[in-house]
Amino acid sequence: MQFLLRKTHLTMQSANAMGPMLNIIALFSIISIFTGTFQPIIVLSAFLLSYLNIIAIYWLSRTFTSDGGYYTFAGKVFGPSAGTLTALLYALYGLPVLLDLSLFVESISEQVVGGFSVPYPIIAMFVGLMFIVLSIFIILTRERRSFAFTVAAGTFELTFIIITSMIFLIRGSDSISQTVSGFPGFSGTAQGLIFALLAFSGGGSSIFLSEKSRLPTNDPAKSIILSYTIVGLVLVLASFALNGAFTNGASSSSGTFQLISVVFADLGRRAALIFYLVALLSALNLTTSYLRALMGFFRRASIDNVMGMGTLANRKLAMSVYAAATFALYIAISLTTYTFLAFEIIAGLVSLSYIVVHIITNFSFLRLKVLKRSILYKTGSAASSVVLILVLIGSISGNLSSVPQIDFLFAIGIALCGAIIFVVRAIRPSSIRGLMVWALQDDLNDR
Repeated sequence: MQFLLRKTHLTMQSANAMGPMLNIIALFSIISIFTGTFQPIIVLSAFLLSYLNIIAIYWLSRTFTSDGGYYTFAGKVFGPSAGTLTALLYALYGLPVLLDLSLFVESISEQVVGGFSVPYPIIAMFVGLMFIVLSIFIILTRERRSFAFTVAAGTFELTFIIITSMIFLIRGSDSISQTVSGFPGFSGTAQGLIFALLAFSGGGSSIFLSEKSRLPTNDPAKSIILSYTIVGLVLVLASFALNGAFTNGASSSSGTFQLISVVFADLGRRAALIFYLVALLSALNLTTSYLRALMGFFRRASIDNVMGMGTLANRKLAMSVYAAATFALYIAISLTTYTFLAFEIIAGLVSLSYIVVHIITNFSFLRLKVLKRSILYKTGSAASSVVLILVLIGSISGNLSSVPQIDFLFAIGIALCGAIIFVVRAIRPSSIRGLMVWALQDDLNDR
């Protein structure tokens, strides 16, 4: 009997894909580098902006029920080339997630384990490797068990954040007292905002499980709204409660996970260890949710034969190749690069790719002529597009003077996507034209 997903499963799938505790410990540290104590305002702004972003996802997921997600939306509205480009861009920011979070796990493990008299670099690297193995194991286990873990672990994570945020708000010790910093300016605001938007990325991951849900035209869309609202409120609460822990002098090359240090100094080693373990759980929740969405994406892409992805139909073989590649890259980066910097660069690449995919999704929704009384929705989506474009420009500009590697890798990724489509259209046009099968399916006629 087929296991069909309930709204609870889909909501926690999207909520976990946002990685609430991971955002607090990792991304809040990066945001504070650019915005100082304006961080809570940036997080609140990103939360409100995310509601504009999900307008398009909400309505498109109700119109087109496909595990292809973003590429299905773009392909059915703009045609196969746009769908292929969106599929490649989604893969560009989806595939590095496991590698990026394994680097996060190693980096935070170095900071925590470094306080003990042990060879912490080796132990931290081993923890990162085990994180990759555990993530793959959970995603390949039976779906019923995998989702049971997702719901239980996600609920615990959100509960922990709420309780600890309230403790910090009530306690208000000197070590988390507020400091005043100047306004970060356009560049700093844009760079901080793009990482804050990354905190809400993944919230639409339930659309990649639409075909397995009980009510495909209803549950995925509603789960997106629920997950954004729940996680958004929790993150805004945490950003105000813990703002003093993220100082204006934060630096990606020195103080990395300031919250862990503050908890250690203010509440002791045991409390810091608990925060560390919950951060690992959050990273695991996020990774498994992203991998689950990726599997739905590639399964649908293999059916639609997007760029010859029919060869990826063997789930275990594809996951084995992906795990092996991630292992190799992880070891190479760990042995040659400062892991937190690598984590920041990959996170920046994911952020920029995420923004572009959402701009394309917004344009797809704006062109779609389906909804009655849709002026309000489309106005919100148009406003979202304008803000996203400004944030994209500001972030790229700011990266040039702070972390230029992000822009360099992003430019390579975009160039590769364009080159792949150009070459395939010239050599194997059937791989692009094959998309017309789904691009012109009767969904458009049924709208």
